Amino acid sequence: MDKLPRELAELIPLAAPSQFAAFPYTPYGIQNDLMRAVYEACEKGKVAVMESPTGTGKSLSLIVSSLTWLRDNAKRARQASLEALRAQLTAEAGPNEPAWVLEHTLKIKQQELDDSVREMDERLEEIRKKEEKIRRQSRDGPGRSKKKPKIQYSDESEDDDDGWDAFLPDDDEGPENGDTINAEARAMIQKFDTARKNRWAGKDVDDQPDTTKIFYTSRTHSQLAQFTEEILKTPFSSDTRTVPLGSRKNLCINDAVRKGPGGDAGLNERCRELRKAGSKKRCEFLPGQDEQGKTLDFRDHALASIHDIQDLENLGRRMHVCPYYGSRAAVRQAELCTLPYNLLLSSRARESLGISLKDHIVIIDEAHNLIDTILSVHACSITLRQVSAAAQHLTAYLARYGKRLSGAHAVSLKLFLRVLAGLAKFCKDRQSKLRSASAGKPEEMCKPAEVLSGMGNADSINLETVEKYLRESKIAQKISGFADKLAQDASASAPQHGSAGKNGLPASQAAVGAMHQIQAFLVSLAHPDDDGRVLVSLDDADDAGDVRLSYQLLNGASHFKQIVDDARAVIMAGGTMHPINDFRTFLMPELPLERFTTLSCSHVIPTENLLTTVVCKGPKGVEMDLRYETRSSPAVMDELGAVVQNLCNLAPDGCVVFFPSYGYLAEVEKRWNATGLISRLDQKKTIFREPKETSAVQLTLDRYAEAIAGARCTTSVTQPAGTMRKTGALLLAVVGAKLSEGINFSNELARCVVMVGLPFASPSASLEERKAYVRAVGMRVDGGKGPDRGAELIVNQTMRAVNQSIGRAIRHANDWAGLVLVDKRYASSRIAEKLPKWIGESVKVAETFPEAVKVLAPFYSKRKKSRV
Repeated sequence: MDKLPRELAELIPLAAPSQFAAFPYTPYGIQNDLMRAVYEACEKGKVAVMESPTGTGKSLSLIVSSLTWLRDNAKRARQASLEALRAQLTAEAGPNEPAWVLEHTLKIKQQELDDSVREMDERLEEIRKKEEKIRRQSRDGPGRSKKKPKIQYSDESEDDDDGWDAFLPDDDEGPENGDTINAEARAMIQKFDTARKNRWAGKDVDDQPDTTKIFYTSRTHSQLAQFTEEILKTPFSSDTRTVPLGSRKNLCINDAVRKGPGGDAGLNERCRELRKAGSKKRCEFLPGQDEQGKTLDFRDHALASIHDIQDLENLGRRMHVCPYYGSRAAVRQAELCTLPYNLLLSSRARESLGISLKDHIVIIDEAHNLIDTILSVHACSITLRQVSAAAQHLTAYLARYGKRLSGAHAVSLKLFLRVLAGLAKFCKDRQSKLRSASAGKPEEMCKPAEVLSGMGNADSINLETVEKYLRESKIAQKISGFADKLAQDASASAPQHGSAGKNGLPASQAAVGAMHQIQAFLVSLAHPDDDGRVLVSLDDADDAGDVRLSYQLLNGASHFKQIVDDARAVIMAGGTMHPINDFRTFLMPELPLERFTTLSCSHVIPTENLLTTVVCKGPKGVEMDLRYETRSSPAVMDELGAVVQNLCNLAPDGCVVFFPSYGYLAEVEKRWNATGLISRLDQKKTIFREPKETSAVQLTLDRYAEAIAGARCTTSVTQPAGTMRKTGALLLAVVGAKLSEGINFSNELARCVVMVGLPFASPSASLEERKAYVRAVGMRVDGGKGPDRGAELIVNQTMRAVNQSIGRAIRHANDWAGLVLVDKRYASSRIAEKLPKWIGESVKVAETFPEAVKVLAPFYSKRKKSRV
C-alpha cells in the first residue's frame, strides 16, 4: 500500500531534506534549491512553475527530488496503514482483550505488507540477473521474432458472403441480425466482456494496485530517452519500476500492420481489428485469454530495468509480445511513467492508454511552450472533400447493410449522415462567399455556433451524442474497411482506372483519416462557444479550391484543469519559463493562490562567463531597427552584415546567428551575396545554413562541428599559402525552426550567439482572435485596467522564442559565451524584463557600435588566450 489519503498525510507531514543523498554529484546551491522546491510541491500538492537554465542539471534534479519524495511517501503510507489498523483494533477490542493479541495482529499485517513488496522485488531482481547474463554473452542484437506472416487486409471470412459481413457492427453480425438474446442476458454478457477487456489491459483494480507514481512528460521521445539516461546516473536506476508509454506508431512490432495504408489512423484501425479478430486472423503478438502469463511476463521485464521507447520495442520483439498493450499492463505497478506531451495533455489519449492521473505526480519538462502545445493538441481540421467522401461511403454502407442493422445503429448512422450533409452545406455556402471575395486571402473566422447554424436542420442534432456513438461503436473502422473493399473490387473490375484517390493515395486512406478527423471536429464544435474559433479557408484560390474548416482552441484552461484537478501535484519546468504569470493566467485562472508556487534559478556559471550585449547601432551609425517595415532596406541589411563581420573577427570558434524567419534569412543572404559580404565572411569562418529538411539537420551540425575543430587545429605552418586562416564556422539559423530547440551548442560550438531582431509572428486572422480572447480574459481579471493583454501575448510569445534560441549556448558550469541582441528594441525595459533572470543580469546596452566593441573585445580577448 502506498496510496495515502490527504487527511492522513497531514497527520504525518514530510519535510524536504537539506541534502539529497541520491544526487550523484556534489550539487550546486541552485540544484539543492530546485530539489527542495520539487519535493515540497509533491508533498503539499502544489502546482509549480520552475525555471532552471539549461545546463544546470535540471532533469537530474527533477528526478532525484521527486523519486526521493515517492520513496518517503511509500514509507509513510506503510506506517500510516499500520497506525490506522492499530487504532481500529484498539477501538474494536473488548476490555479483556490481551495486548499481545493486538500486537500479534499488527505483526501479521506488517509481514503481509513486507511480503507483497519483497515478492515483486525478488521477481524483478531475478529478471535483472537474467538480462545481465544476456548482455554479458553479447548476443547479436535485441533478439529476433520469428518471420511474420503477411497480413492481407482484404482477406475474406470463410463463413460470410465474400467477406462483406465483416463490416457489420460487431453486435449486428449474423444472418438477418437475429437477436434471440434477451436484454438481461445481453447486459450480463457485455459486463463480462468489459471486465475481460479491462483485465487484459491491466485495469482490474483487484488484480493490480494502483501505485502512487510520477508521470514525466517531455516534448519528444528523444528527449525522454535523454531523461532515461539521467536516471541511470542515480541509485534509483536499480530498483525503480519504470515504463515508457507511446502510441501504436511508436510501439507496434507487427511490420505488416505498420506498412499498411492510411497513416497513423489506418494503423490504429488495423490494430483494433486484429485485436478483435478470431484466432486465425488475430495479431500474432497479442496474447490470447489463455496466454495471460506472457503479458504478465512482459510486464515484469518492462518494470525490471530502465527502458526507453526503443528498448521497449526491442523487448517486445524478443518476447514476441505487443509492447503497446504490454506497457499498458505495466502502468498500475510502475513508479515512473514517461510519455510525450500529446499523450498526457489529451484526455482521449490518456483514456486510450488506460491511465489515470488521480493523486499522482505530473512533471512537465521543457514546458516553456506548454500553452501553445495544449492549443495545438486540441486543434483539428476537415475539408469539404473529406466530408463528401465520408458521406458517400456512409450512404453506400447504409444501402448495403441498412436492413441488417439494429435500430440503434441505423438511427445513429442516419443522424451522422445528417451531420455530414450539414457540414457539406456549410462548406459549400462559404466556398461561394470566399470565391467572390474581391481581395485578400480567401478566409473567414467563425464561432462554432455559426457553423452549427449554417448546417441547416443538422444544427438540432446533439453532436456529443453522435461523436460518442462513433467513438464507442468503432464504426469508423467498419465503414473505412467497407470503402477499402469497394475500392479493391472496383480496381479488380477496372484495373486501367485503379482505385487511387487524390495524390494517388488509396481510397481507404482518405476514408480512415476523414472519419477520425470528423470525429475530432465534432468534439471541438461541442466545446463552449467562446473557447475556440473555426477558420474557413480555401486550400487553393482557383475554382478547384477545397474548403477547409480548421478548429483553433483559444482557451486551454478547461483542458488543463482536468490534469490539475486530478493530479496530486503538477510541476512545470523549463530553462526559459518567463513570463511565468502567463501560465497562471491562461491555464489556471481559477487555481487557489495558495496552491500556486514558482521558482526561478540563476545559472551555475560564474557571472564573468556570460556577456549579453544589446547593439542599437551598426558600425556606420545606422540604427538597428529591425521591424518588419524597415528591416529589408539595403542600408539595414548592409549594416547588419557589418555587425556580423565584426563579431566573426572578435569571437573564436563557432558563431550562431538566429534570423526571425527563413524568408528574411534568404533576403539577407541575397543582399550579402550581391555585395560580396558572403565571400568575405566565408574567408574568416566556414558558412553553414540551417536546412529545412529534418533529415539534413544532423549532417549540417556534424560538418559545422568538424569545421570548427579543423580551424582549431590549423596553425600558421599548416595554413595553405596565400589563404586567410579561418577561425571557426558561422551557422545561419532560424528562430523556432529545428536548431533553436533541443540542440546543444556547448563550448566552441557557440562562443557567440547573435539574435537578429525580434521574431514577431506574422499577422493572421487566427492571431487576431487569440489577441481578442486574451483581452477578454484581461477584462474579467482586472477590468481592463492593466496593460493591453493582446499586445503582451505577442511580446511574450516572441520572447519565449528568443529565450529558447539564445539559451542554446551555455550548457555546463565551465561554459562561456557572448550573446548579442541586434535590435534597439532590446534596450527597452518592456523587452529586457522578459529575458530569463540569468541572462538579464548581464545585459549591457551599447548605444553605438564602438561601445559594443569596447565591452565585447576584452571579453573575447581574455578567453582567446586561455582557449578554454
